[in-house]
Amino acid sequence: CHGKTGSGVGGATPSLTDKARMATKTDADLFETVTHGRPGTGMPAWGKILSERDRWNVIAYIRALAGRQ
Repeated sequence: CHGKTGSGVGGATPSLTDKARMATKTDADLFETVTHGRPGTGMPAWGKILSERDRWNVIAYIRALAGRQ
């Protein structure tokens, strides 16, 4: 959804590689979003699909994406 590199898709999804933007998000914020989604947006909830460990692994991956730029 955020593109192969995490940089977003045509403004429809936010960039996960934007260091400044990602610095404003705590790991807890990101976990909440991954778990419950963002109603009214295209961000789905993954809490019933991914295990808690897998969701934390997603957060680690998101943090790695932000560190690449």
